[in-house]
Amino acid sequence: MNKISRYSLLAFVGLLCLISSCKKDNVEPLILCDGSLSILIDDKDKGPDCATHDGFITVSAAGGVEPYQFSLNGGTKQPSSTFSALSAGVYSVTVIDANNCEDVLENILLEVVTTLSVTPTVTPDSNCSLNNGSISLSGTGGSGTLNYKLGTGAYSTTTNYSGLAPGTYSVSVKDDSGCEKTISVEVTQGNTGITYTGNIAAIINSNCTNSNCHGSGSNRGPGDLTDYEKVKSAATNIFNAVNSGRMPQGADKLSDSQIALISCWISDGKPN
Repeated sequence: MNKISRYSLLAFVGLLCLISSCKKDNVEPLILCDGSLSILIDDKDKGPDCATHDGFITVSAAGGVEPYQFSLNGGTKQPSSTFSALSAGVYSVTVIDANNCEDVLENILLEVVTTLSVTPTVTPDSNCSLNNGSISLSGTGGSGTLNYKLGTGAYSTTTNYSGLAPGTYSVSVKDDSGCEKTISVEVTQGNTGITYTGNIAAIINSNCTNSNCHGSGSNRGPGDLTDYEKVKSAATNIFNAVNSGRMPQGADKLSDSQIALISCWISDGKPN
């Protein structure tokens, strides 16, 4: 081998050593986590006082390589396996061993222990033109004075909410310690007292049969609307037509109050 070839070989070997850190002291061993590290929950608690942060979680670890470190919800690592001064909520705890191997315990639920509850009394909406449904609330349990609210309103000692339309409402109760209970309450549509003879016949006769669109023997749209049985049979089609403005033809659209009367009459079961 000539002199140039020997120098080239030495340079190539030196480059390999530089790339691969040939010095023994600089080579870090490859560590593979073998899955033996595990974490278990030992104890947890959330006290009954909703206003204070008095819950705790204690875990234990096994396997892997000690010493262990622990982290709550991915936060700062600590050697202690207990996390305290916690409020109600859902947590996760991670254990990290000396080789940086990890195991995670998820969905640790700290629940508030409280006797607080709320019971609604509902009055259906029985007025077709003015909403008159109501909800009355009665709370029990908890501590101190109970306050109530409807939907996103402010808490107060008010327990009765009136002037409500049919629908689903959210109601809540809250005690002095900050505990809250929220439930859904449905206000139904009650019987409004609307009848064909008292309310609907006049609307149909004034806007439908007198224009020869739906007089005796007519087969247009919902057909003949000259008596109770015919109107009752076509009630849904009539409501859809007047609500969309298709009826009455060639005349002004029915007023909102007239359309509401037809809707209430149908909801009441279409009484004569």
